[in-house]
Amino acid sequence: MQNRERHRLSREKEAAFLLAFYRKNSATRLDRRASAITAGYPAGRAVWSANRILDKYTDAPFRDCAETVGITKAQMAVMLAEFMESSEGKEKLSSIRLMMANLGEATDNSGSKQVPVLNMPIMIIQGATNERLEALRRGSNLAPELPHSPERDVIDVRAGRRSRRV
Repeated sequence: MQNRERHRLSREKEAAFLLAFYRKNSATRLDRRASAITAGYPAGRAVWSANRILDKYTDAPFRDCAETVGITKAQMAVMLAEFMESSEGKEKLSSIRLMMANLGEATDNSGSKQVPVLNMPIMIIQGATNERLEALRRGSNLAPELPHSPERDVIDVRAGRRSRRV
């Protein structure tokens, strides 16, 4: 039980530091030492604690960072309800969509491009004709020899001579 309580207090202090360090109206904005002291860290280890927290959250997923400072799905739902009541500005709605997407919720992605995923082998045949494809499907070595055409001639660069594509 004490371990859980200590972890909760640690998360609260981290949240207090992040809010003091990043908030626009904070008196200690972007001051590591002062923000850490404001959050309750000892003055002798304030810079070390600030660096540890900033390193911890630098590569953390957005969801973890948002939950640390108190932004949850329930809070965003309330924000959306308040927005629907006031309905001023499309910037707020796009911000809420962005927050929801970063928390892992599906939003309207109709404008985004999706890369096609192919789960089967693909063969690209350059210069294929119907006769050649039929012979390939049959798998026969006895396919009739195709008449010579200049399009099927290729140059063997290593040998320096022309060869015939079959």
